[in-house]
Amino acid sequence: MVLFRFFLLILLIFLTPKNYLYSKNKPEEIGIQYHPQSILGFTKRLISQKDYYRGYKELQRLNSFYPGYIREDIFYASEMFLLFQGKEYAEILQKKTNSDNCNVQLINIIFKTDVYLERSEYRKADLMLNVGGCLDYSHDLKMFIYKRRLVSNLLLNRIDETRKSLVE
Repeated sequence: MVLFRFFLLILLIFLTPKNYLYSKNKPEEIGIQYHPQSILGFTKRLISQKDYYRGYKELQRLNSFYPGYIREDIFYASEMFLLFQGKEYAEILQKKTNSDNCNVQLINIIFKTDVYLERSEYRKADLMLNVGGCLDYSHDLKMFIYKRRLVSNLLLNRIDETRKSLVE
């Protein structure tokens, strides 16, 4: 009985027309939607349509298929930006970073501070800005931290500290 089924299966495979067994697409066309540029292009289109959360998910898909295709700090900043634009504040606050990259750590602080400022939680934003040693290494992100400290001081009515920081 098993032998009969085996021969029947072989017979069906040989008698089935090719167009049912093989894709009509050329081999190089199969998987084009999984090419990193295709995923990135689709992500950009979603962002231009203000579909930020789907753009965020597509960016994660790109990173899962092609880890390291986008530099770590740029990828993390893009993720946080899309979550912020999509008003996914809880997800931003829950996001943890295990990276040793100072830029990633500062980007994390910047966006979490923005969430607290957006929610009018000024004390939490101020606590977030107590940055350690990373600020000494990242010249690119210093201005972003400085601006948030200035806003935080103003919102907490620390006029003297605000003046002092403006003079420096």
